[in-house]
Amino acid sequence: MKRTVTGLSCIVTLLLSAVTGNLMINLVAAIPIGLYLEFPTEPITTPPQIDVYSPVQNQNYDSNNIWLNFTIIKPDTWFKLPEKYGGSDEKGNPLYVIFGNITSVYYEIDGGEPQNIPVHDLSYVAEAFPKRTLNFSTNLTLPKGIHSIKVCLKADSYYLITEVYTPENATDTRPSGTVIPSALSTVVLNGSSEIIRFAIEEPEPFPVVPVAAASGASVAVVGVGLLVYFKKRKHQNGK
Repeated sequence: MKRTVTGLSCIVTLLLSAVTGNLMINLVAAIPIGLYLEFPTEPITTPPQIDVYSPVQNQNYDSNNIWLNFTIIKPDTWFKLPEKYGGSDEKGNPLYVIFGNITSVYYEIDGGEPQNIPVHDLSYVAEAFPKRTLNFSTNLTLPKGIHSIKVCLKADSYYLITEVYTPENATDTRPSGTVIPSALSTVVLNGSSEIIRFAIEEPEPFPVVPVAAASGASVAVVGVGLLVYFKKRKHQNGK
């Protein structure tokens, strides 16, 4: 087999052509070629963490309109400052290499069909200030009763595929066993929150009748008191 890997220009062509999905490479920012060599050779399999703030676990609500509020927190292993091949933006801020991209966010109510929430996460594989958290908020209209909700996500984890160089039938000369980057590949990660259980109940009516009864009783007591007072006055004046 004849090998034709001749340098970094060929490596970059392979890397850029291998990236799939909506990921775009920021060529304008002049990302150094070597940054792609900073990618791990094994996929990172730690999914992001999902924290749901509303609805609250085991909470009762008196309205069928509630908010679903949650935050997605990316793992620290998704970000790396380059060790060998540095890079910076136009203001001199160091570029982080980013190994993960959230591609889908959705929720399931009472074990039903997934309901998608629009998400746009990663635009570039290297940024000076990458997004480490994503916040979401959407309104839900639910019937009275007991419900459960779970938030889920899908993400791409990027890693570098390499091959070991052997000099057999090769056109260039390099030490046998040299590791050569050949492509940037992905695996899909799945993540989910805990299942949140809550209830929607009809609000209790305002206790108008008891208040009115109490007011009537007070009026009756005052009336009796006045009647006794005037009778006493009349009796005194008659003397």
